[in-house]
Amino acid sequence: MMRRFGEGRRGASRGMTLIEIMVASAILAIITAMIWVSFDQGNRAIKAVEASQDQYHEAEIALSVIARDLASAYLTRHINPSNPVAEYVFAAEDRSPIDTLNFVSFAHRRTVRDSHESDQCEVGYYGAADPDDASVTNLIRRESPIIDDEPTRGGHRLILARNVVEFDLSFYEREQQDWVDEWDTTQASTGHPDRLPDQVRILLTVREGRDQDLTFTTQVPIHLHEALLFGRRQM
Repeated sequence: MMRRFGEGRRGASRGMTLIEIMVASAILAIITAMIWVSFDQGNRAIKAVEASQDQYHEAEIALSVIARDLASAYLTRHINPSNPVAEYVFAAEDRSPIDTLNFVSFAHRRTVRDSHESDQCEVGYYGAADPDDASVTNLIRRESPIIDDEPTRGGHRLILARNVVEFDLSFYEREQQDWVDEWDTTQASTGHPDRLPDQVRILLTVREGRDQDLTFTTQVPIHLHEALLFGRRQM
């Protein structure tokens, strides 16, 4: 009996069964999930690196600003006739985990043309809770272009460093030839009236991610150790 041409190949041209379609779909889903997980992990790694770099640069900029402020710190015994109640101080308090410091400096930069401001200003550093997350502490910088009788108040504030774990200041005491944790020119008996430290040592630690910290340290020399006196009254 003669067999028709192509009659033996009918089975080879049949379509895919339901089981084969389900298996292929499952394999495709697994491959897609693996690709998505790999992409998501890579994207998270990139964001983590970028966040770490941003925090690193923010801490470096914070140290640079603090160093500039402290290098220009000064005191004066000169009484300004137009503002006789102005108080020139350098007062640091040892607190855990963030020290506080208020002083006067030649660090102000005028941003408004013809404004009645000089390069003198009040500067302060302190810690405050983040407005969006109370568990996070930020380092705040306060600056006032007006030196008045309230050296710890007034002016505008900005976040200098975020998620700060520690901000520690120590001051070189020339007479004792040692580092001390506090300095207060407002205390005549126990403080350092009319005198600034020779150097300030700064330690800044910020939290990177959940369980890793970045620590930065530097030392800043203060050039004007003794209080300035612009003129003496002739007797």
